[in-house]
Parts: sequence; structure tokens; C-alpha cells
Amino acid sequence: MQTEYLQGGILRGHGRDHVRLLFFIFPGGGKAPKVLLSKLARWVTSASSQEEQRRTYRASGNNTDSLFVNLFLTSQGYARLGCLGFGERVRGAAQTARNGKFFHGGMAAAFSLDELSDRLVDWEDPYQPVTQARVGDPHLVGSPFDGMLLLARDREADLELECCTLRRLIEASGGQCLLEEAGKVMRQGPGAHPVEHFGYVDGVSNPELLPTAATLNRNSWDPSAPLEQVLVRDPFVPEEFGTLLVYRKLEQNVQLFRDLVASAVTATGLSPALIGAQMVGRFPDGTPTVRSSIPLGKALPDDTFTYQEDPTGTACPFFAHTRKVNPRLDGGTAEAERRRRRIVRRGITYGERETGLTDAPTGGVGLLFMAFMANIDEQFAFIQKRWANDASFLKAPTNIDPLIGQVLNLATGAYDPRSFSLRGSSFSWQSAVTMRGGEYFFAPSIPFLHNPLAG
Repeated sequence: MQTEYLQGGILRGHGRDHVRLLFFIFPGGGKAPKVLLSKLARWVTSASSQEEQRRTYRASGNNTDSLFVNLFLTSQGYARLGCLGFGERVRGAAQTARNGKFFHGGMAAAFSLDELSDRLVDWEDPYQPVTQARVGDPHLVGSPFDGMLLLARDREADLELECCTLRRLIEASGGQCLLEEAGKVMRQGPGAHPVEHFGYVDGVSNPELLPTAATLNRNSWDPSAPLEQVLVRDPFVPEEFGTLLVYRKLEQNVQLFRDLVASAVTATGLSPALIGAQMVGRFPDGTPTVRSSIPLGKALPDDTFTYQEDPTGTACPFFAHTRKVNPRLDGGTAEAERRRRRIVRRGITYGERETGLTDAPTGGVGLLFMAFMANIDEQFAFIQKRWANDASFLKAPTNIDPLIGQVLNLATGAYDPRSFSLRGSSFSWQSAVTMRGGEYFFAPSIPFLHNPLAG
């Protein structure tokens, strides 16, 4: 694999604090879509360029800032480029018929909605599936987007200027920017680990595609993952590689989360800190409950544990979010089979908060969830449907994931509150996370982006 031909951000996160996501459609007719794509390709950061930026940043004493750019395409985008038969041309056993069904239909298709228990009624208007009447383009039926640009850097003002430049480039070429989302890293202090809006350390426990010697020499949990867990051959440049991207806008109701914790405190007599930690699987500072019943305040979150340390689910319940979506060495199914389900998360928080997260918004804040993988069906969709949404996983009976688990009441079309239990006491709980829209993308190889006319 030649890293100069692979997009950056896949093997290693880009590391910037500010992100803009530009969702766009190509111009219609002739070669115009491919011409625009080749223009946008000049902005894209390769994996090798990302490593050069990283070395420069470290040599400067972490005092430089450079633009990072990804470009992703939907199934609709490939069709608009005249590149048909995407699924048939993808090489490798990892690409199954169901995987293609997720990608080609899009996240708003009935197949995906049913598999993941998503509800279109919750989606914001820009993410709603489109019709010919709405857009006036027979090629754009289903996904509202042809592609997405991800721009990232540390200085937000500079990032906004570069977003304006790319918006003008798209529109001058006859395309259209339909939506822009802004994300920024939240920290509880300078240099602290990123947190999400409920206040818990986030971004811990990602698979490491470029593991260090220290990682490989661990005596406990091994976070390393093979490249084929994420990379697949580019269907139109089969000697090079790309990856599938799942994007979901997850809104967090902070007030509801705190109210649910308070209600559980009344029912169980446990402390608010312990209730929250038991539902998440970690304390806000990242201390795993499998290792401690109180937060330990370490500078770096502990990620060396396994669930062999808590086989009865006493310290960390079987329904806890971190245990549900990454059941490391948790018995039952062969560990190798579970390890191959892992996805590489590259999300970022969105929305404004008060200093110290002292406010409690009911909406307008959340996570722009993004994750790379080789197979949507066997990785992300499996985790969501078979683990997070399944009340019998890890052990029956347990419960669904209290953060992202969702089970529809088929009679009402609603997500009903569920009864959870801790230390023998039951309490009502419902998800404080709402999916507001999303899509499936592919990150093409650099050669395809620069020369789509050959596709």
C-alpha cells in the first residue's frame, strides 16, 4: 500500500480541534461532475502528507497549524460521475451483498432504517431523502448528497475562510453546497482529553492501525487491528485502497440525561456519579468501572483492562455502553470474531456549551459520529443491531445499550422507556441521544479523485 495514494485520517486521526463538514451535489450533465471532483481532489490530504504535517507540528513544539481535507462520496455521487457497478467492482471477501445494500440504498432507505431501528421522523430536513420533484434532477433520488468534504484545522477563523473558498469553487463549477456542519473538540481544561456533552471522556479505546511497540507489548488488552479491518480496494482503481465511512448526527439531551440519573439515584440509593458511570462504563474522567468504583483522576484514561476482570457484571453491568459496543475478552463468542467487528471512530462534538459544562441543553448539541470500516453490515450495523439494540447481549436477560440502543414499539413507532436494574433496584430509563440524520460514504483513493474520467 502506498500512503501517498490513500486519504489521510484513516490510519490515524487528523488531530485538529475544529472541523467543517460540507455536504454537496455535483453539477448535472456531461463531464462537469468529474471536472469538479478533480478540482476538489487538489485539496485532499493524503496519508503520507498527513505524516509530514505531523512531523512538522511536533518539530515546531506543537505550534503550527495546517489544513486537513478529506473527500467522501455517496452511492448517488458515484452514479452522477458515471461510475456504475460500485458493489460489483469492489474486490475482497469483506464486501457482501448486504454491505452493498446498505451503501447503495443509503441510510434513509427502508432496509437501513429497519436494520438499525432508525426513525426518519427524527431527522433534520437537510438529511431527509429527496425526490425528483424536490431537486429536479433524476439522478438524485434517495440520498440528498453526492459527497462530503471534511476540513479540519486548529485555528477556526482560518478554517472558515477555507470553507468559503471551497463553497465558491463548488458553486462556480455548477455544484451546490446543501449543508454545513461545524464540530469542535471539547475539553475540561488545556491539554485535557476530549469529552462529549454528557461530560465523559470520549475517543478512548479505538483500534490502533499503526500500533507502537508499547501497544504490542501490553500484558492485557491489545487494541491493535489489521489494516483490512478498515481498508478495501478502491473499486475503480483496484491497485489502491479506500474505506467505507458511516456518518450519523447524534443529538444529546443533557438535561434529560441528568434527570434520568437523578431518578435512578432516588430508586437505587446510589450516588449520581456511580449511576452515570454504570450506564456509560466509565466515570467522566475515563476511569473504567471494571477497575474502580470511584474516579481515579488519572491524566490519561485507563484502556488496558478487559472484562475478564468482571465476569459477573457487578463492577460494569453487561448493558453499560462501553461493554456493549466493545466486549473485550468478555467470554462467549470467540474473541477473534468480536475483534473483527471493531470500527475506527473519528467523530467530533458539535454545539456550544458554557465553560465547565455547567449548563444543561435539551438539544442543539451532540456528536458528529464518523467511523471507518471495511464492511458496514459486518461491523457498524452488527454492533448497532446485534449488540447495542439487543437486550439479550451480552447475557440474557440484560438490557439494551442505555446511550445508543434503540428498540421501536411497532404499534406506536416510538422508543419506549425501559426498566433497568442496578444492585437489585429497578428504575426507568430512556435514551437521551437522538439520531438526526446520516449517510454512508466511501473514501476513494487519491488517484481516483484526481482522474475520475478513467473510472
